[in-house]
Amino acid sequence: LFLDADVLITDKKVLLDTLNKTTHLTSVKFHTDPGYNWIYNIFFEAQKLMKVFGSSFAIGGFQLFRTDIYHHTGGYNPEHIFAEDYYVSNKIYPAFFTLYNTKGVYTSSRRFKKKGLFYMIYLMVKCWIYRNNEAFYKK
Repeated sequence: LFLDADVLITDKKVLLDTLNKTTHLTSVKFHTDPGYNWIYNIFFEAQKLMKVFGSSFAIGGFQLFRTDIYHHTGGYNPEHIFAEDYYVSNKIYPAFFTLYNTKGVYTSSRRFKKKGLFYMIYLMVKCWIYRNNEAFYKK
């Protein structure tokens, strides 16, 4: 389990549920501060849509891998400057990627407050466009 420092598991059941549901990789729906949850709803729906179009996009704040599968992907590349979480999650075949809808995982809304919604959506789309271009993540 890769869990960002600003992510809190507020429901212990989430760990057992995700362990039981994980085939290769599981990510979760996040909840945040009042007034910003709708943004995470958009991101969750975008993750589901990307899966339909053949891309596994696990937000890095919570990535539960089967250990052997994580090692098979090559893991996180320390040369990647950003979105290393997306790059490694995209190596998972979408049928083996699980999105778990829960209210038991909280993260701060600081990224949206600092960068803004449109920048974060722009970054998500740009990462999807360049999903197979490793050089993109190094600059």
